[in-house]
Amino acid sequence: MPFRIRAEEIGRLNAHEFNEFMGRLLRSEAWRLGIPDDHVDTSCNINDPDEGIDARIRDDDNITGGPWIPPGLSVWQFKSGASLTLTEIAEEVAKPGPKAALEQGGSYRLVSSADKVAAELDKRQGAGTKADSSSGQMQT
Repeated sequence: MPFRIRAEEIGRLNAHEFNEFMGRLLRSEAWRLGIPDDHVDTSCNINDPDEGIDARIRDDDNITGGPWIPPGLSVWQFKSGASLTLTEIAEEVAKPGPKAALEQGGSYRLVSSADKVAAELDKRQGAGTKADSSSGQMQT
């Protein structure tokens, strides 16, 4: 493996660096999958009101074949620093951007730079599922 990034390196990124890192990572993966560049929207303006969305990918042709970007519409929120509580995760999912995407049949991805063990991730995923199902959308 020629290039490896450790979790602690990602955890040290500040909000702007993590946002830029994720934007580049998503654009690279979209390019690899053949999703047109104009269907990938990312922003480095981390202080602008974004309704809970830092990136949006429109895979209108459902061509994704990879494990990272889901087919159709997906919206992404990036969070750096300390890990989010279950309440904070539910609040993120309930913001206007994620809620609208889920209502349209899209997907929502909350990406955190905090490193978590598997049991903690399972608890957090359950919080997102509960929040999604309370708005009429179930996503695991």
